[in-house]
Amino acid sequence: MSTCPQCRTHLPRLGSVCPSCAAHSITALLQQRSTAADMPCIPGYEVGEVIGRGGMGIVHRAMRLADGQAVAIKLMPAHLAERDDLMERFLREVAALGSLHHPQILRILDHGISDEGRLFLVTELAQTDVSQRLKAGPLPVAEALRLFRAAVEAIAAAHAHGILHRDIKPANLLLMADGSLRVADFSLAKMLREADAPAMLLTQTMEVFGTP
Repeated sequence: MSTCPQCRTHLPRLGSVCPSCAAHSITALLQQRSTAADMPCIPGYEVGEVIGRGGMGIVHRAMRLADGQAVAIKLMPAHLAERDDLMERFLREVAALGSLHHPQILRILDHGISDEGRLFLVTELAQTDVSQRLKAGPLPVAEALRLFRAAVEAIAAAHAHGILHRDIKPANLLLMADGSLRVADFSLAKMLREADAPAMLLTQTMEVFGTP
C-alpha cells in the first residue's frame, strides 16, 4: 500500500488517484467558478473581493485597468435594482459626490451601470475607517482632534454647496493610507436648494434610513 505524497493518505495501490486530494481539487474548482459567477463585470475594471457592505450597496476592491490604480467600487445590490426610491438615493450620492471637490470628501472617479444592470460608483480606495480604528482602542487626543477638524471642514464645505450629509458616523469617516480622512456615503444627502425635494427620512414603506 502506497501513500499520497501531498496529504499522506494511504492509497489502495501504487499510482492510484488520491481520493482526498481529488475531493479538495473539485471543491476548490467549484468555489472558484462560484466566485467568478458572483463577481460583477464592469468594463475597464478588474473587480476583487468585497471590502464593505451597507444598506445601499456592496463595496469591492478593484483595479482600474487603464493605469493599474487601486479603487473602490460600490454596487447597488441586484435585489434593490427595481426600487425606484433606492435608485434615486444611489444617484443622489453620485450627484452629491460629483459636485463636491474637497480634499476631505471622498473623490468620485467614475460611475455607470454594470453588465448586469446594477448601478456602480467608483471612488478612491480607503485603508480603513474610524469605526474600525476605534476597535483598537481610544484615539489619542491630538489624533482625535485632527480627524474631527478634517471631518468638520468637509461637512462645512458640503453645507456651503447646499448639501446636508445626514448620516455622519465613524463608519462613514474613511482613513486613507497616508492617514488623511475622507467623508463618505452621501446616499442620504439632501440638497438644501431643492425647495420641492421630498423628505427622505421615511419612505412610503415606513423604512427608517440613517443611523439611530
